[in-house]
Amino acid sequence: MFVDDPGDALRRAGELNDEVVSSLTTAPDDRKHTLEQGIANGDTEQLRIGLRQYRQILDRILAL
Repeated sequence: MFVDDPGDALRRAGELNDEVVSSLTTAPDDRKHTLEQGIANGDTEQLRIGLRQYRQILDRILAL
């Protein structure tokens, strides 16, 4: 497509980039919200599990 319309190819690549970046930020936010709801009134074991899940979220983000 670049050969036929370089400007459009660049625009579409930019849109795809924006979409991917948005999903990379939205997914962890959604997961954090779900996690916070699940541990709001949790016992010590639920809080420990929540802490591990936060660590997993950060590990995934930092692995990018």
